[in-house]
Amino acid sequence: MLPVIIGVTLVVFLTMRVLPGDPARLLLRDQGASPEQVAALRAQLGLDDPLPVQYLRYLSDVARGDLSTSFSMRRPVLDIILSRVPATVELAMVAVLLAVVIGVLAGTLAAMNAGKAIDYLATSLSTVGLSIPSFWIGLMLILYFAANLQVLPSFGRFDDAVQLQRVTGLHLLDGVLTGNLPALRSALRHLLLPSVALGIVLATYITRVVRAAMVEALAQDYTRTAAAKGVGRWGVALRHGFRNVLLPVVTLVGVQLGNLLSGAIVVETVFAWPGLGRLVVDAIYQRDFPLVQGAVLLFALMRLVLNLLTDLLYARIDPRISYG
Repeated sequence: MLPVIIGVTLVVFLTMRVLPGDPARLLLRDQGASPEQVAALRAQLGLDDPLPVQYLRYLSDVARGDLSTSFSMRRPVLDIILSRVPATVELAMVAVLLAVVIGVLAGTLAAMNAGKAIDYLATSLSTVGLSIPSFWIGLMLILYFAANLQVLPSFGRFDDAVQLQRVTGLHLLDGVLTGNLPALRSALRHLLLPSVALGIVLATYITRVVRAAMVEALAQDYTRTAAAKGVGRWGVALRHGFRNVLLPVVTLVGVQLGNLLSGAIVVETVFAWPGLGRLVVDAIYQRDFPLVQGAVLLFALMRLVLNLLTDLLYARIDPRISYG
C-alpha cells in the first residue's frame, strides 16, 4: 500500500504543476496585483522552490499528518476535506444500497427465468444502463422530476428551513439518532436523485454478474438435488445458489464503491452536492495544489482500504479461502 500511495502523490504533484495557470495570479486576479505582488505571493506559498524540494516538503508534511493549507480558502486542507467527507460517503453508501438491491433482485429473476422474457428484459436494460453515462442520467432525472414534476429537489443536501443537530455528519443517520423526522425526510428527498444517477450503472454491473453466477449455480447438482427434495424455486436460489453469488458480488461492490467515492465528481457537480467530488473540481479550477493533493490522497487511501476489506471478506464468506 505504501508504494501505491507514494506513486499517487508523485503523479498528482507533477500533474497539477504541468497544468497551465499560476495559483498566485489566480488568487490575486481580482486585486489588480502587480508583478512584484505576484512574485511575493509565490515566494510565500513556496512555489519558487525547485520541484524536488516542493515534493519532499509535501511528503514530509504528509508523514506528520499535515496536508498543508489551502491556497484559496486559507484553511487547513485536512479540516476542509473532513467537512466534505460525510456528504460523499452518504451519497456513495445510498447509491451502493440501491444498486445492490436492484442488481441482485434483477439478476436473480433473470437467472431463474433464463431464456424467457424477464431474462431478455433484464439483460437488455443492463446493457442500456452500461451505455449511458451517469451525468446524463442525472440531467434527465433533474429535467423530469425536478423541473417538470417539481416533486424532488435538484441540488444540495438539505432544506435550509429544516434544523438538524449534527452528530455524525451523515444527515440520514443524524435524523434517525435525533428522532428528527422532518430532517430525515428532507435528507432522503435530496439524496434520491443523485444516488439513483450514481447507482444505476453499478446496478447494471451487479445484474449481469448475479445472473451469470446464479445461472451457473442453479445448474449444479446440489441445487438440482434440493429442488428434487421439494425445495421451492426461491428457496433453492436464496438458500443454495446465493452463497455462490456472494463472492463476485462482494468483489464488484468493493471495487465499484471505491469508484463511486472517487468518481462521484461529475454527479456531485451536476447536483451541486457539497461533497469531495465538487470540492476537487473547484480546487482544480483555482489551481489549489494542496487541496487537490490532499483530496486525491484521501481517495487513494479509501480505495486501498476498501480493497483490503474486500480481500478479508473473502475468507469470511468462503471458508475454503485462506491467506495463511
